[in-house]
Formats: sequence, C-alpha cells, structure tokens
Amino acid sequence: MRRHLIVTYIAVVVLLLAGRYAWQNCLWEIMSSITAAAIVAAIIIIGWSVIRMRPEAGDEIMLRGELLATTRVALVVICFGVLIAGFGDVFGKWMFGCR
Repeated sequence: MRRHLIVTYIAVVVLLLAGRYAWQNCLWEIMSSITAAAIVAAIIIIGWSVIRMRPEAGDEIMLRGELLATTRVALVVICFGVLIAGFGDVFGKWMFGCR
C-alpha cells in the first residue's frame, strides 16, 4: 500500500509542476504529454505484480487481496489519466486561463 501512496504523490507533484508550467507559458497542450507519461509510469509501477504474472495454459487468475487492490488502483489511474490527458488542455484554459 505504501507503493500506491508514493506513486500517487509523485504523480500529483508532476501534474502540479506541469500545470504551473502550462499556466505560465499558456501551453496547456503539454498537460496531455506529461499526463500520458505519468499514467504509463504509474500503471507499470502499481501493476508490476499483475504484469509479471505468467499463468499456465488453462489456468484461471483469481484476484484476491493485494492483487485485487493493485488492479483496482491501476484501473482508477487509467480512468483518471485518460480524462486529464484528453481534456486537460480544455479544462486548464477554461478554469485557470494563462498568466
């Protein structure tokens, strides 16, 4: 669970820095690129245990305990990241404008 918090804090800090840069230079399109990179990195870090699983032919994978929590967090990160990457420039200009 500590890994999830670390990834969340890093992603928030990166997004805040990107937002500040976008606001200062009126380049809200940069949010899409940075958000996409942050989301990919977060998914790889959070879902590493799921990614490296190698089920045998015909095996069923049951998601229980920490593996289920990891998968849920990865899915939430994907959904949140897609929204920011897709609409970050529009909402950024609309809500914050430019310096």
